[in-house]
Amino acid sequence: MAGLHVRMVHGDKMIVNGAALHFLSDADLRIANKVRFIYGRQLMSPAEVTTTARRIYFAVQNAYVGEPNERTDATVEARLLIGMFREATLSATARQMLDRLLSLLEAGHYYQALKVAARIVRHEDAVHAFAASAKDSVSAVYETFT
Repeated sequence: MAGLHVRMVHGDKMIVNGAALHFLSDADLRIANKVRFIYGRQLMSPAEVTTTARRIYFAVQNAYVGEPNERTDATVEARLLIGMFREATLSATARQMLDRLLSLLEAGHYYQALKVAARIVRHEDAVHAFAASAKDSVSAVYETFT
């Protein structure tokens, strides 16, 4: 039988067409037809939604795996968040990724949009890490001269 083979272990989580699954034991799955699903590191929980980029990712995730009415609401939310982020960022790279993400959403390519949203999260993390290290460096220099 053709399809995608997925190995899940105890404690793993997966969303399939809007249904949340939590594996109580190890399982081998064969997905034989077309479904919208995410699992593992792709799956973001509400507790992880702590930044603007993560809010965008979560909205795109919900648009991808949600029911049609949820997809519409999540896409509207993602568009709003993308616009806010685009307006606030100084990063040309982030703006390019946001533009690509928006075009994928508008075309209904939710899985590809989710991958771009993940890149935006990584970009935001890198910018925050750089800012934190720069702040630490400035503080260290300041302490040296005071």
